[in-house]
Amino acid sequence: MVSAGLSASSPLHSAQRCQHVVDKVLPLNSSHPRRAQQTRGPTCQAADRRFDLVTTDVDGTLLSSKNELSLRNEEAIAECIKLGIPVCIATGKARGPWCKKVLPKLGAPMPGVYMQGLLIYNGDGSLMHEESLSKDIVREAIKLAKQLNITLVVYSYDRILAEQINQDSDRLLPYEDPTPESVGDLDNIVDTLAIQKCIMIASEGRIGETRQQIAERLGDGTRTSLTVAIAGMLEILPAGASKGHGVDQLLKHLDIHPDRVLAMGDGENDKLMLQMVGLGVAMGNASKACLEAADVQVSSNDDDGVADALEKYILEPAGIKLKTPKKAAAVQPLPEP
Repeated sequence: MVSAGLSASSPLHSAQRCQHVVDKVLPLNSSHPRRAQQTRGPTCQAADRRFDLVTTDVDGTLLSSKNELSLRNEEAIAECIKLGIPVCIATGKARGPWCKKVLPKLGAPMPGVYMQGLLIYNGDGSLMHEESLSKDIVREAIKLAKQLNITLVVYSYDRILAEQINQDSDRLLPYEDPTPESVGDLDNIVDTLAIQKCIMIASEGRIGETRQQIAERLGDGTRTSLTVAIAGMLEILPAGASKGHGVDQLLKHLDIHPDRVLAMGDGENDKLMLQMVGLGVAMGNASKACLEAADVQVSSNDDDGVADALEKYILEPAGIKLKTPKKAAAVQPLPEP
């Protein structure tokens, strides 16, 4: 683990100095483990709550399906920052070319959660926290992928490595992560590199039909944690690792209570993050697992869902309306189970 302190003059500390009134607003979905002891009052509204921090997923949430940050999302983020509410990235992605395109549009450099919480960076790019797979697990994953005839890529900080480049590894290219490198037999690099995660890449159907076998072989829940961020890509993480755990680590470091956070996502890998915070927001394009974890659903990532959420739950209560026109308006509480 690598730890580093944040400057007391950072934007986040300014946000923490803001005097917020904590409204005791109960979440709309009371099935979450963290919320099991809470019940919703008849007059409670999620929009009454005030937040100190926003965390957002990237692919499928902050960015459109064309991997673009819309003007409306950018404006909403800028207005939140003016209120002293920073926006932090919480993604399964590695730091790659996409960072130079997106991060400068999110205000002053902020800490962020990357690679499903396995890497947490300070705003200056230095590592705050890191976690890697055991070498035995990596070797077992390599062996299993070969047996199943499924493409395997491994992530080591800002590198993505594969035995050979093929149409499966090429599926990563549109997301502007580091470009996959062909290195030959992956067994040869296990002892020389720290590997944070592995991804098995195949068709969604093939991943679905083999997931149980993979889970049993790799000890999902005991020796590893499996999750999906993008259909057809099964991620193999260290046991107990998740984006939610990474966000929890970040919040402890920044001394922010989870109830004071609004988090947004669209995938299975966002589930724990949405459950642990004050308001979990699912995009209109969210997976079933994500929807089950969220409090509210907004428009899709192609219809400025991030801006919808920030406007509804942060900006409008502060008397701020966005100037960029809406593509769609759909902020709805999810039905109770």
